[in-house]
Amino acid sequence: FPVASHGVRMARRFVESLDPEDQFALVTFNTQTYLKMDWGSRKDRLEAVLTSVYCKDNTNLWDAVFVVADEVFRDMTEKRAMIVMTDGLDNSSTVSYKEALDTAVRADAMIYVVSKTQAVRDRIRFDKEMAGYYDGLPEGVFVQADLALRKLAFETGGRVLYPTNFGQLGNVYAEVLEEL
Repeated sequence: FPVASHGVRMARRFVESLDPEDQFALVTFNTQTYLKMDWGSRKDRLEAVLTSVYCKDNTNLWDAVFVVADEVFRDMTEKRAMIVMTDGLDNSSTVSYKEALDTAVRADAMIYVVSKTQAVRDRIRFDKEMAGYYDGLPEGVFVQADLALRKLAFETGGRVLYPTNFGQLGNVYAEVLEEL
C-alpha cells in the first residue's frame, strides 16, 4: 500500500494549486501529532517538509483533530478547513472522539475527510493473504470508523470523500479545493 507516496504527492498538488494569498499548515500524526509546517504561504518550503512524512505505528486520529482545532487554528479569524486522510481507525488517542468533535465545532473548522476505509476494505477482500496492520480486523471496525468520520465531517460543515483507489486522490483533493 503506497499510502505515504500518494498522500504526499496529492498534498503537494493541493498546496501548489492554492492561490498566493491562501495560507496552509501541514500536520501529520501517528502515535503523536506533529506540526510539520506552521501557517504561511511559503510553498518553497513544502518539498523539504513532505520528504519527512511517513506512515508508521498506531494512529492518534482524535488527538490530531483536537490539536489542530485547539492549537493550530487558535486565534485565526480566516476560514478554517482541515483535510484529514485516514482509514478512520484510532487506536491510541488520549482525547475522546466527542472531545475532538466538540473542539472542531467550537473552532468553526470544516473537516474534509479523505477516507481510505473503502480502499482498504477492497484491498483486504482482494488479497486475503495480505500481511500487515489490517490482518484479522473484523469488517465492523471499518463500519464504526466510517460512521465516526461521517459525523465528524457533517458536524463541521465538511464532508467525506471516498476514493476507491489511491490513484483517485488527485480528483478528491481537487473537489475539496473547489469547495473551499
